[in-house]
Amino acid sequence: MLKKWFAYLLNKGERFDKKLSPYKEKLFADVKDKIILEIGAGAGLNLRYYIGAKKVYLLEPNQYTYKYNLERKIRFGIDVSILPSGAESISLADHSVDIVTATFVLCSVQNVNAVLKEVYRVLKPSGELIMLEHIAAESGWLKFLQRTMRSLWRKIADGCDCHRDTPTILKNLGLFQPVNVEVKYDVPSAFLKPWLLGIWAKNGVHSS
Repeated sequence: MLKKWFAYLLNKGERFDKKLSPYKEKLFADVKDKIILEIGAGAGLNLRYYIGAKKVYLLEPNQYTYKYNLERKIRFGIDVSILPSGAESISLADHSVDIVTATFVLCSVQNVNAVLKEVYRVLKPSGELIMLEHIAAESGWLKFLQRTMRSLWRKIADGCDCHRDTPTILKNLGLFQPVNVEVKYDVPSAFLKPWLLGIWAKNGVHSS
């Protein structure tokens, strides 16, 4: 029942998504004729940014979101397939995807390293990982609040870790290198900040 309610809330997120448009339009500017995989697609709010893509795979384990994804698939006229699984095991062939997108999802997966290894596997050698994620604050009242709220927030926000150090995880894993990445504090969020956003290449493909 909680997953059904969470899917409903995700579908109602279009008003907040409008605040994200300046970030997403910039991040997803080069999707034309590309094969895209979105991990943790939720209710499909990103589909409007994928118009012109060759193919879009939506990886989403919550079955209650599927009807919303299908409605948006029809609305935007995109070739969409839903993959009903978690991101730790992606049912796509090696080197089959041009772009993998992740927006506010790595905070919720149980095994970030496993997810990133799967992303690396399915990306083509010239492929890109595009992310927009909230990450752990390094100091001050935000850090204190995130650490204090961490356990409760996981319970009420479908497993979201409000103090996950995603940049360190990426660096230690060593599979990706930043191409055009920034950390922003001036974002439309009270305590789920800063945000990490940008484009990463498979290591050894582009220079940073």
